[in-house]
Amino acid sequence: MENKVYLMEIDEQVPFSAYEKFMSFLSEAQRQKIERRKAEMAKKLTLISNVFVRMKATEILGIQNQDLQFSQNEFGKPYLVNARQFHFNISHTKNALAIAIADTEIGVDIEKIKKFNPKIAERYFTKEEAVYLKNHSTAVDFFETWTKKEAYLKWLGTGLSTPLNSFNTLELKNVKTIHQTDYIISVCCDSPVQFETSIFDVGPVILGNNKS
Repeated sequence: MENKVYLMEIDEQVPFSAYEKFMSFLSEAQRQKIERRKAEMAKKLTLISNVFVRMKATEILGIQNQDLQFSQNEFGKPYLVNARQFHFNISHTKNALAIAIADTEIGVDIEKIKKFNPKIAERYFTKEEAVYLKNHSTAVDFFETWTKKEAYLKWLGTGLSTPLNSFNTLELKNVKTIHQTDYIISVCCDSPVQFETSIFDVGPVILGNNKS
């Protein structure tokens, strides 16, 4: 199994109704989560990411979609029950998402490059990181640091229960970052990870061809 991070950009012009038939792939809990979303793009991102994970799980594990059982740890990190060789993580931003699939624990974060408040570094980052960003003050530098922090916390599985300033991303050895068009993606994993760098829209046709 190759450890991979997939980058997907979702077409804003395609209505959620075009994807609704794929709700049947999901569990009742997953469907309810999507239905609670108010923004149409949020509905699409959540649906597509969940269906994609199921598609890869059935492909890699050789089991049927209806036999997949998902749960989450005490901090909310989702995982596939009784599948120690299959790990995943999902991150959304604007109209894009990053999905990481691996055979060991993994965390991923994606951010669209945009204006940022430099005071965030002073408040939430370590002193070493804040000094680094004073000398490397571009949006790319900031979001590289931010996504590394998020990916590391998601890898740990503790989320923001672990303070952002309790660890220094400049010292992390298991975090890799790429800059793809308008996006910064960081992934944290103890094993090598390959990035699917081509941005593509996962539309109804692609999803429809992978039903289990």
